[in-house]
Amino acid sequence: MATVATYIIQCLIKVLSIATHPLVHVDKFKYQMQYEKDVKQNIGKDLPLKELFYLIINDETVGLWDKIAACIDLQYPIDDLKYPMKDSPTEQEKALLRYAVKYAAYAYFMPIIGSPNNITIKKRCLPLFGYRAKRIAKPGYFIGIDDENQRIVLCIRGTETIGDTLSDLDAKPERRSFGMNHTGPYYDVHPGVFDAAKHLHETEKVTCTIKTLLAENEGYKVFVTGHSLGAGVCSLLGLIWKSQKTFADEQFKCFSFASPLVIGSAGVKQSIYGDNMISVAVTSDVVTRVSVKGMKQMSERIKIIKNTPNYEQICENIINSKCAKNGYLDEAELKLIKRLKETIGSEDNDLYAAGKLLWSVPVCVINEPNETEKYKRLLNRINFETSSISTFRLIQFIYDLICDFYVTDRNERLTELIGSVPNDRSIFTQMVFNGFESFHAHFPGRYTNGFDVNIVDVLKMSKYYETIEDSRIKFKIPSYVIDILVVLAVLMLVGISAVFGIVIQFVTILGNVYETFIAAVDKFINGYKAYADHRKKE
Repeated sequence: MATVATYIIQCLIKVLSIATHPLVHVDKFKYQMQYEKDVKQNIGKDLPLKELFYLIINDETVGLWDKIAACIDLQYPIDDLKYPMKDSPTEQEKALLRYAVKYAAYAYFMPIIGSPNNITIKKRCLPLFGYRAKRIAKPGYFIGIDDENQRIVLCIRGTETIGDTLSDLDAKPERRSFGMNHTGPYYDVHPGVFDAAKHLHETEKVTCTIKTLLAENEGYKVFVTGHSLGAGVCSLLGLIWKSQKTFADEQFKCFSFASPLVIGSAGVKQSIYGDNMISVAVTSDVVTRVSVKGMKQMSERIKIIKNTPNYEQICENIINSKCAKNGYLDEAELKLIKRLKETIGSEDNDLYAAGKLLWSVPVCVINEPNETEKYKRLLNRINFETSSISTFRLIQFIYDLICDFYVTDRNERLTELIGSVPNDRSIFTQMVFNGFESFHAHFPGRYTNGFDVNIVDVLKMSKYYETIEDSRIKFKIPSYVIDILVVLAVLMLVGISAVFGIVIQFVTILGNVYETFIAAVDKFINGYKAYADHRKKE
């Protein structure tokens, strides 16, 4: 009841504010509309989305490029000197990451299954449909207090609405201010994600809310977490706090799972200080490697391969040379490798993930001492992942999704890149696309799985699950039956939500068609009146 009363009071305050200051709200609305119009124009102008989509769907050379990228160390960090790594994290760090990833995944389900049972929600905004869901740079989030662990949790949801998607696509690097009142420091950023972070910081006042909660709860620490878009916003919000000295480094931690490339080299170096920001990536997760520059580079590299005479044989020779003990490359093969390694494409500055970078890579990359065997095993894996889309590959993809509901061994190892910043993460600026795997690697279940948490564990965090568990014990129902029912219930609710969303979109389209029709009729009537007046004068 208290939640409903609070919501009603907030709505009344909003209505009163609009009634007393209508011009202010009109100006804000006009500014938002112009901002979104500019963003959509920039997306259409800057991103080669159509060309890239055509390549991925229709061009088998993409898979060939992925294999060549592995052979020239642009897929995974085979070269230990260029990309030094160590096993990570520590057990203490892993416990913190496990805690953070559960909330990062839970944010997607929270509008459907309610608040988590072990924290007290103080503020939330998680729109799925309607006007707010279409707004750009306005990510969903919630703030809660975990009294048991003395933490204030800010969880930022990943991409789940139309507005979130447009924020992701507004990706051409821009130089922005991280200081107060548009002062320095200035860093190159992903503008869509940066605007989302600024929205939380300045408009939603999440920083002010957290300061108030810290004052009321002495000794508590701030935990910020997110997945995908939420991870990028988490990183940039943390860097804003660092730049403006909002909180001491030991007072907050940021955990970013599947973060897009969001910050330039100078910002990456700043994010490392204080050892309180961590980014996690899984294998060939497409979101952790995609950028405007990366898309253009991959497109150009595929063109180079296809324009090379006898390219299929040359590429096969390059791949075979890595799988043989004494692999030999002739002049044509060396020339192709040199051209592919060159920086090709736009003049945009490279962006990276922020903070310390942990990367879950295939075990063979780390454990296999024999280099030839290492390449052979890696290429076999990539060959399977990039095989033509077929019924078998689709079934495999569905099976992988089902596996997210259970903790499974995927023959991957979490490592830490420990080279000089940002060179240690430059491999992420080289775009590859390993078929369904690159999509599946981005799913929240792949990230929770790496920390021995499955999606069912995340769903069990709901406050409603306690009621279900009490009933199970009372009626002596096996726990696996409840697990199955919980999964089916969530899938059903997600399906209903999706249908509801489609209906809303259909109604919106009908509304647009109606408005267009009325405008056309009005134009016709006005035209006919003008014609009639002209005829009357004659």
